[in-house]
Amino acid sequence: MDKRLFAGLALLLLFAGTSVADPPKPPSPKSAGQIVVADAARTNRYVFILFAREDDAATQAVRHTLQATLARRGAQATSLEVRVTDPAEKPMVEQYGVSRAPMPLVLAVAPNGAITGGFPLKLTEAQVAQAFVSPAVAQCLKAVQARKLVLLCVQPTPTAALPQGVRDFHADPQYRAAS
Repeated sequence: MDKRLFAGLALLLLFAGTSVADPPKPPSPKSAGQIVVADAARTNRYVFILFAREDDAATQAVRHTLQATLARRGAQATSLEVRVTDPAEKPMVEQYGVSRAPMPLVLAVAPNGAITGGFPLKLTEAQVAQAFVSPAVAQCLKAVQARKLVLLCVQPTPTAALPQGVRDFHADPQYRAAS
């Protein structure tokens, strides 16, 4: 492969993890659901959280699709069901802000905590498959969801000068590169 072409694909990630004001970190696991999510992260697995108000036909259909689809994925993911009306799961419902969402609702959470998919009312096998993303996509989603600014600059060559807009942005004291 031509060295210039290979070098031209080099990516410069500026300001990764930078924000004006960082949001508060989620509280340490308190509910049974939060413990399952923390365990999935520790074992590098996705967790699909099925939020529901009641065990109606729609919830049963979503549960069936989710369980059947994840059974074919082996140890790559786990699932968990959270009843939004259960007082013990209130921390989980508040953490994901789903108290007023249409139910049933499935959230796909990557091992790093990024939400990679949200599926209200119905769920398909294709939607579950699309929720599995690369680690780089999960990292970018996590930064965006934490309201952090990510600026990615693709340069044609490693020695190419950064565009003026990127340099101006980088010089702005309001935005500081993460240490």
